[in-house]
Amino acid sequence: MFDKQNKPALETLRSKLFLWTVIPAALLGAGVLIYFYSLDDLHIYPDPENFRISFYTDTPIGGNSRITDQQVTDSCISIRFILGDTLDNPYVGISIAPKNDAEFRIGRYNQMRITSCATKLEKLGISIIAPGKEANEAGQLSDIYYYTTRDITESKVDYSLDLKQFVIPDWWMEANRDHPLKKSSSIRKISAINIGNAYTPNIGQDLSMEIYAITFTRNNRKLLLSVLGIELLVFVLAFASIFLIRKLSMGKHSITIRYQPIAAAPDKKGPLDFMDVINRNFNKSELSLEFVCRETGVSQRKITTYVQTEFACNFKTYINRLRLTEAKRLLMDTDLNIGEIAFKVGFNNQSHFNRVFKEMMGSSPTEYRSKDKMD
Repeated sequence: MFDKQNKPALETLRSKLFLWTVIPAALLGAGVLIYFYSLDDLHIYPDPENFRISFYTDTPIGGNSRITDQQVTDSCISIRFILGDTLDNPYVGISIAPKNDAEFRIGRYNQMRITSCATKLEKLGISIIAPGKEANEAGQLSDIYYYTTRDITESKVDYSLDLKQFVIPDWWMEANRDHPLKKSSSIRKISAINIGNAYTPNIGQDLSMEIYAITFTRNNRKLLLSVLGIELLVFVLAFASIFLIRKLSMGKHSITIRYQPIAAAPDKKGPLDFMDVINRNFNKSELSLEFVCRETGVSQRKITTYVQTEFACNFKTYINRLRLTEAKRLLMDTDLNIGEIAFKVGFNNQSHFNRVFKEMMGSSPTEYRSKDKMD
C-alpha cells in the first residue's frame, strides 16, 4: 500500500509520456547488448583453411639469428631458434596472414586471446599489421604496425590482450614521418599478425616458443555498465522532467470549485460574475459558452480570453476540468456507479465521460477508483 503523497510519483511512472521515453531507450539498449553478446569469436589459429603460417628472422636487415626447428600442426605452432649478436635487438617470429592476401575485419572485437608458452623468454612481442589506407608523399601505401608485449612463462597459459594496448611503435612513426596517420588510429582491418620474441639477454642460446591458439573476442563488461548507466540516466531524467512538468501544470491550472449552489445576486453583477455562473452550472449538460453569455451579458470573447489567460486552456477544457474534479470526488467518496457519476457531473453519456476522463487523468474512472482504494 502506498501513501497518497506518493500518488504524483506513481502517476508519473504510469504516464504515457514517461513510458514512451523509457521503453524505446530500454529496447535500444537491450538490442545493443544482444548484438554484441551474440557475436561469435573470430578464430585465427587453428584455421588452416583461411590462414597461412610462415616464419621470419632478422636476416633481411643484417641480423644473424636463425631458426633451428619449426613445426605447424592442427594444434600447435612451434619454433626453436637462436638469436644472433650482430643487432642490438635481434628477433625471430611467426607470421599468420589470410590466404590470397585477403584482409579480415576486427572492428567489432576488443580483445585478442593467445594461448602460448616459451623457453628462456620473458616476453612476447606481438604485432598487428593493418593495411595502409593513405599514401605517403612518395605515393606508397605503408602497412601500419600496432605493437605490444606480453609476459610469457614456460607453462601453457591463455593470455587476454585488450586491443587498446596495441600502439604504433616509435620506429614505425620515425620511418613514416610523412604518413598522415595519427597514433590514436583504431584497428579495423588486419592483413597479418606477427608473434616473436621481445628483447631478451639470452643471445646465442637455444630458445623456443609455442602457439596453441589465437582468437579475437569481445569483453562486454564495460559495454554492459555503459548501457545500464545510460538507461538509468534516461530513466531519472525522464522521471524528473515529467514529474516537474506535471507538478507545475497542476499548480498553474488548479481549480477551486464551489460545489454548493450559490444564490444569484439580485442586484449589481461584478465583472467576473460569469465565473460564478460556470461554477454553479458546471454539472448541467446544457452548459455552454452561449449559455454563460445569456446569463451574464458578458461577451464570448471576454469569457474565452479570461479562461485562456488564467487557466491556459479553452472554455470546453475548463468545463471538463471542473466536471472531472467533481467526478474524482464522487469516485472516492461515494458508491455511485460510473454512469450515475457521469450524468451527475454533466456528461450526456458514459462513453464520452470515460473517454474524456482517461485523456485528462491518464486512467479510466474504474482504474482511478481502484487505485484510490488500494492507496
